[in-house]
Amino acid sequence: METKGPNPIHFSEMQRLMDTAYQRRQTLNIKAFRSDGNRVEYRGWIIHHQYWRGGYVRLVNPEQTETVG
Repeated sequence: METKGPNPIHFSEMQRLMDTAYQRRQTLNIKAFRSDGNRVEYRGWIIHHQYWRGGYVRLVNPEQTETVG
């Protein structure tokens, strides 16, 4: 039996899930690409602020004071 990895989701579905996590203050595990093409992974981070029209989301690591965004 062949095992499959997680399926990609549509961008609007990702926005909906992230908005739900933001409202509930839930932690997220995110895999994304930086502007230079490198892949990064954030595990257990919280959305601090989001502005979809501006094209950014600010993430906060609850275990540190580091902010990404």
